Amino acid sequence: MLYSLILVFAVLAAAHGDPNAQALIELALRGRRAAVRSLTRRLLPVVHARVNVYFSRRGGQMMDGQDAHDLAQDAWLRLFANDGALLRAYDPERGKSLEGYVGMLVRRELWIAAERAGRAKRGGGERGAELNDQTTAGGVDDPERTLVERDLLDRVWAYLESQLPARGALVLRLLYEDDVKPAEAAELMGVKLQVVYNWQHKIRGLARSWYATQAG
Repeated sequence: MLYSLILVFAVLAAAHGDPNAQALIELALRGRRAAVRSLTRRLLPVVHARVNVYFSRRGGQMMDGQDAHDLAQDAWLRLFANDGALLRAYDPERGKSLEGYVGMLVRRELWIAAERAGRAKRGGGERGAELNDQTTAGGVDDPERTLVERDLLDRVWAYLESQLPARGALVLRLLYEDDVKPAEAAELMGVKLQVVYNWQHKIRGLARSWYATQAG
């Protein structure tokens, strides 16, 4: 019941942006203890609420042997990964509260985790395969070649993350790591589809430029 009430308040608050949230996020990511405590008090209940709603809709069914607590912890850590890229991408001008935005991210993380589990059972694909299409033109499987290609992919991925701002890095991860379709990415981010396409075009251009420097 408590989690349901938290979700109701979060949804009601989501109609309004939160211009002070960006400053709070920045201070928390810099390690300011008071900001970390404040951010935790605001967001951790939302994370747990979303996970519990997810489990209730699945009839309490476990996913990959994880319980609700484990999934909530994973989702919480994801928010702070890569120097808090997901949190930094929050834009109050989009009209969502910080709680509403984080609730959306957690829902997405749970969906992605379920998709990954399904792909793993089916022998699913590699991260960023489309970015690596310059190096994978035909041929018979070759262990040495595979290692070279993975090294190239890791390096171009690191380059892209260093060049893209938080919102662009979020699009990078959604499209090329989480295998989310552009329309779904736009919905998750609360932006127009063209915004995602613009970032996709920029990402591809950066990747092509990087590969050209490696070939030269």
